[in-house]
Amino acid sequence: MNEIITKNFQDNNFRIFIIKNKEFFFAKDTSSLLGYTNPQKAIRDHCKKVISFKDVFNMNESFTLDLSRELGNNWKQTKLIPESDVWRLIIKSRLPEAEKIEEWIMEEVLPQIRKTGSYSLSSDTSQEISLKEKLELEFVGVKNTIEILRVNQASKIGMIEVVHKKYDLETSYLPKYSDEEHTYSAKALLEKFGVKISVQQFNKKMISAGFLETKTRKSSKYKTEKDENGKEVKIPILKEFKSLTEKGLEFGKNLISPKNQLETQPHYFESKFSELLEILKIG
Repeated sequence: MNEIITKNFQDNNFRIFIIKNKEFFFAKDTSSLLGYTNPQKAIRDHCKKVISFKDVFNMNESFTLDLSRELGNNWKQTKLIPESDVWRLIIKSRLPEAEKIEEWIMEEVLPQIRKTGSYSLSSDTSQEISLKEKLELEFVGVKNTIEILRVNQASKIGMIEVVHKKYDLETSYLPKYSDEEHTYSAKALLEKFGVKISVQQFNKKMISAGFLETKTRKSSKYKTEKDENGKEVKIPILKEFKSLTEKGLEFGKNLISPKNQLETQPHYFESKFSELLEILKIG
């Protein structure tokens, strides 16, 4: 049976095409839902098994579905992706709600479709990806986050531990980092050293010296804009946070923010703070 099933997540349509008991997700729907501002680029960069309706025609001579009314005259060029590429887009997404979307797709949408009786899946046609593939994709996401945020060793282990616990894996063999020098926030050390400047002024000097930089992440809030076709789309509002550069890591470390795992909080070594103040010419 060939059919298109439309689901909705927070006013975003999410379409799935079913052919010969296999699910293919509309690539643009999926990337837009996951907060990618340039869906086409996200599909090119992260998806490995993209096909189009034209490909479906070429592979299935009996395919007779006409979607020109729903998708326009160029509907055969519409891109489709399998479940494995959905996972890749989820892992690469920086959208705060990506995990909720993952749960919605994998734990609600697909199980519901597979129970409706509209089609049945046999073991040899199932598109579910293995635990091994899921873990590989999860750790690609962890690796990318570590590289982007430049977090300290303890935070790296913490992120890896989160993935292990998510899949009920043993964590006892993970190393414990208890020997790192304790660090403090800029505010705490400025007060302790009797420095009469604000954290904002301190951060400006740190940025000027190349020790600190401002990064952004997508927040849970959105603004509405119109795309090239005049259709209103939701664009995530970016939130700024500070992160120590490679140069700045000599004087502290980036901790994962307790408010959001995609943010860092710069913390500083007390033993190096006097030297840092001297370099910044803060008396």
